[in-house]
Amino acid sequence: MLSDDKTVRKDKHLIYSYEVDVRGRVQPSVLAGYLLDSAWNHANMSEFGYGKLLEQGQLWVLSKLLVIFNRMPKWNDEVIVETWGKGVD
Repeated sequence: MLSDDKTVRKDKHLIYSYEVDVRGRVQPSVLAGYLLDSAWNHANMSEFGYGKLLEQGQLWVLSKLLVIFNRMPKWNDEVIVETWGKGVD
């Protein structure tokens, strides 16, 4: 879901059985994929997508992540990924 001004996006992901280890905890690589997918989708919906920037000879780089876990998600948990841009460095 995108905020009205398109600066913040929240994506919900359900943890599936094939994304967890034998204890039912999500694999870190799965969470990293969620983060990258959310950043990519946010950029595309906010006019900063790969195709649009490529036409202008530009690109964006994800240079910093802030990841906060209240606890590690498990099978069938819902994970919410929130993305926002900080501008140009």
